[in-house]
Amino acid sequence: MKTNMLRLISLILVVLMTVSVLAACSKGGEETGTDVGSSNVTTESEPAGEVTAADLVGQGFKVATDANIKVVKVSDAFVIQAQEGTTLEQLLKVVTPEEGCTLKVFGADNKEVTNKTAVLVDKSAVKVFDKDGKEKTVITISVIKKQDSTTVATSLNGYKFRFGAQNATHFKDASTTTGKINVDVINNIKKRYNCTVDIVGFNGITLVQEVVNQCRAGQIPADVVEANISHARSVAKQGCIADFAKCTTLNKKLFTNGMTESVTHKGHIYGVAFASMSVNPMGVLFNKTIVDKYMKQKDFIYKHYKAGTWNFDNFEVVAKACTVDTNGDGKNDIYGINSNTNIIGMALTANAGGTALKVNERVEATMCNDKGIYALTWLKEKIYNPGYWNYDPDIYVSISSFANGEAAMFVSYLSWYGQIASSAKFEMGFVPMPKGPSQSNYITGAYDGGIFFVPKTNEKNINIVGTFLNELAATSPKHINNSISSMARNGFDATAQSVYKWAVTNTSPEFSIGVFGSEISAKVDQSVTDKSKAPKTVMESIKGAAQKKCDDFYAPLYK
Repeated sequence: MKTNMLRLISLILVVLMTVSVLAACSKGGEETGTDVGSSNVTTESEPAGEVTAADLVGQGFKVATDANIKVVKVSDAFVIQAQEGTTLEQLLKVVTPEEGCTLKVFGADNKEVTNKTAVLVDKSAVKVFDKDGKEKTVITISVIKKQDSTTVATSLNGYKFRFGAQNATHFKDASTTTGKINVDVINNIKKRYNCTVDIVGFNGITLVQEVVNQCRAGQIPADVVEANISHARSVAKQGCIADFAKCTTLNKKLFTNGMTESVTHKGHIYGVAFASMSVNPMGVLFNKTIVDKYMKQKDFIYKHYKAGTWNFDNFEVVAKACTVDTNGDGKNDIYGINSNTNIIGMALTANAGGTALKVNERVEATMCNDKGIYALTWLKEKIYNPGYWNYDPDIYVSISSFANGEAAMFVSYLSWYGQIASSAKFEMGFVPMPKGPSQSNYITGAYDGGIFFVPKTNEKNINIVGTFLNELAATSPKHINNSISSMARNGFDATAQSVYKWAVTNTSPEFSIGVFGSEISAKVDQSVTDKSKAPKTVMESIKGAAQKKCDDFYAPLYK
């Protein structure tokens, strides 16, 4: 189920990440000093960069990786950035002599320091000597004071902003209307704040490991990263995401929604989202021609949707009436429904509120409770077993079949409509998944969408990120209007357009993505699609394992 519910929407760009982040220099002269974990010092001349193998040739020393000690190069000089409290012993484990050379450390008074427990002081130095005792290289030591690492940066003015995006082309390519909106707002940000915005692409497959590895090395992957919700959660549980609850500049009204709530735990906000660019709504696309013909009344679905009676029972009525053998050969030529297993998670959400939900600050596997079991049993006994649902595990088969007029309803993500409309010869409608008997309102879950998060190593600049995201979020109405215009061009009526607007602004939180894994998801699917299995028996058998998955996954986020 999870595999089908989460469509990885990026495999489109792999950009090799640079190993240094110009954090201190990026403040445009607003601050001086050096950031802990960055590979820079602020000078009045040339910015610093972490040393490379080429820089070290002939210098007589080597540098090991350490989050608290960095060696950088400023013009032709070497500088050691050491966090306050670093001892000589710790330094000599990171900076070591090449064969035939020796190292000596001298204090600010130019006296040699030999006590291994001595704490390094600012303006002291490491000197490298060759085998003849001749001085080869001098490396100045710059001690980074703790207060420097906690200085709160609040202004985007003059800042060199790095925007990391899993879907970088959405923010760089102005050839589409969506892209143009994003490119225009980023250009406006640069003009308004006299800053630069460098867009860094992340590959969806390697994003989590890239961000975690760089954070643990004390580096800053980007000021903010846009990523799939499951990737954001994975980075957060490894302790590498800053808490947006500490951000004072973010306009939280723009980001209070189900997506943001899905990465919020015990007051810690591990990411934020704004509806129009962050949610891929789910619901029921339907062929208005087929439904009107076989229901023998016009707008049956819309009438019930508007009356608040678009529920499991009426969904079943449509599915049954529109499953038809048109030529009498004993085989159905039209089915009530086409879908892969997306419909299973949607049915669970429609009656249980979600497949995993937060209850009293604990994420519970709600798919295993009575409401979840009811939804699965209904789907199996009332929709699947009677043959109203033409199931295929390949979503593209379902898309093609629906576009060809072989089904009345297609239950999945709305975003597929463009591909369907390119070949369909009928008008489409769109409504939410019908309400289960346990719910009084329609529900669309946050199964797929984008989250913006701040790497832990950039926590001090979280208020700068807040200003940047406020500007991006201000484009939300433009994106919504653009999507509505696109729906209109593809034959959707005003009701479908209003359902889309409702869906992106009323998404409910969902906590299962990235949690259950393929084994549990497969069993949930089989409880419906395998006629030999009963949903109640299956769900009771996996309840303990599913709850343990929730507890283990979210435990690090409750600290």
